[in-house]
Amino acid sequence: MSVYRSAAFAALVALAAACGKPAAPPPPPAPPAAPAPAPAAPAVAPPAAATPTAAAPSFPTGFDFAALKARVDWRAHVLATGELDAAGKASVERGRALFVRTFTPQTGLGPFHNNTSCLACHNQPEPLGHGVADEITHFWAGVYPGNDADESKNPRLMPRYTAEGHAPFPMPPHFALSGERMPPQLLGLGWLEAIPGEQIRAQPHVAKAEPGKYLEPQGWVPEKREAARGTLRFGLKPGVATVDEFIIGALHAELGITTPNRAFDKDDDAVPDPEMTFDSVVDLANFVALSPPPARALPPEHAAGLQTFQTIGCAKCHWSAFTVEGKPTPQLYTDLLTHDLGPALADKQQMENTPAAYSRTTPLWAMHLNAGPYLHDGRAATVEAAILAHGGEATHARDAFAALDAAAKRALLATVGAL
Repeated sequence: MSVYRSAAFAALVALAAACGKPAAPPPPPAPPAAPAPAPAAPAVAPPAAATPTAAAPSFPTGFDFAALKARVDWRAHVLATGELDAAGKASVERGRALFVRTFTPQTGLGPFHNNTSCLACHNQPEPLGHGVADEITHFWAGVYPGNDADESKNPRLMPRYTAEGHAPFPMPPHFALSGERMPPQLLGLGWLEAIPGEQIRAQPHVAKAEPGKYLEPQGWVPEKREAARGTLRFGLKPGVATVDEFIIGALHAELGITTPNRAFDKDDDAVPDPEMTFDSVVDLANFVALSPPPARALPPEHAAGLQTFQTIGCAKCHWSAFTVEGKPTPQLYTDLLTHDLGPALADKQQMENTPAAYSRTTPLWAMHLNAGPYLHDGRAATVEAAILAHGGEATHARDAFAALDAAAKRALLATVGAL
């Protein structure tokens, strides 16, 4: 049992080696083959009692574009080969310590924050897992009437807590609640980061929509439309491309921790800025990115349910066939594309320059670790309710599910819960 599945959370990260090649995208042959799991990789040596000191890094540590890209390439190589040297192992262990660390106002917490540690929100049913309904975050967005400068690309997260004696969070008066988010599970995020953008962009995106009905709305800027089909892949309204960037934003929005990134390098508490160094951000990113994926072999009793999942159209979006350095990734159950899911799942307004009804396909590879609630905002108490909430490009699959007989429907729901 790895560190993430150990009650003591006492062993280090177990790296995932390459898994078997996933089944081809739909239409599948009958009967479908269950996706192969990522084989267990050799466990990293147990941690020392004290947090390791920084060894000479064998990976790029800068945050300019070249260094960030090189670090993503380094992590992709580690995932593809299972080879992590001593400096990388030490970085992962330092990142683990940061993930479980409880921050205080004296160590940079706040003045606005939602919790006191990364672990406090990402812990179900284990560290790096998803959050609970009590940890839902609320995003606000808005534009000035007649203003061409669309501020929805910079939504604000309404913090749950404000430091004692501090003025309230300065939410712009023209902003309004736009959407809510459950804390996502973080296991195996490095595999999503490592997938080359050209593989994502090569997928038939527009062909998945009903011709002439679900067209991209005007106002979705071309840069975002292209980025959402490849470069950007983290977040429901994909806004960043790397684990490092994702973590920098979360540190600031969720904990009030500043970093040297110029967008998140200042707050007005008593702790000098930046409150976390780039080296620590890299350690935290390495810990998250190199964590073992939640993918597993689908039990054979779900073969019929998997075939139904594919034939009714779920797998048109919830399926992957990516490679990293020529090796198949674990089955992610996502195409990493951004789709129109209809008005029921739409935010109240556009965010991150993405239309309100458009969302990135959520990976389903950790469903066996998720007892609910479901969907990005936790509105669905059951898997069935989550499926029936889909619309837009998923209308045909939703209606096909609703038309299944009782036995087929039970088999499909059991399969989705076992992914």
